[in-house]
Amino acid sequence: MKNRHRILTVVVAVLVILGIACAVIWEHSNRTTAIRLRQDKESFEAQVSQNLPPGSNKVLVQRFLDSRHMTYVDTAPISDKASANSNVTSLIETRSRDSIDLLLGSCSISAKFTFDSRGMLLGYTDWHSCKWLW
Repeated sequence: MKNRHRILTVVVAVLVILGIACAVIWEHSNRTTAIRLRQDKESFEAQVSQNLPPGSNKVLVQRFLDSRHMTYVDTAPISDKASANSNVTSLIETRSRDSIDLLLGSCSISAKFTFDSRGMLLGYTDWHSCKWLW
């Protein structure tokens, strides 16, 4: 009886230790990933601010995206009805080919650049897009 009690105690202790270890690894992974995602986003935003002031043309934006190894799609002109309430007449949507691996997926930087009727940059928005294993 004592032998079974000891074995059960050891098994429970090992399971508790493994559970704590998994929680620590998970937390560390989340922290380092969050830091890396923030750093990548800040780096992207700084490079855009430095290299692509408002009024830059599409060719300059495309060259910038090529230099960052980002895939992009130029949506060409937006219909007059869609742009009736804004100056936006075309978009370039982009996504980084470099991804940050997570325990259950990966994330990369995505952005949308907006242009006026002359093809001059009005502004951009960026975010992280993530793909999960499921």
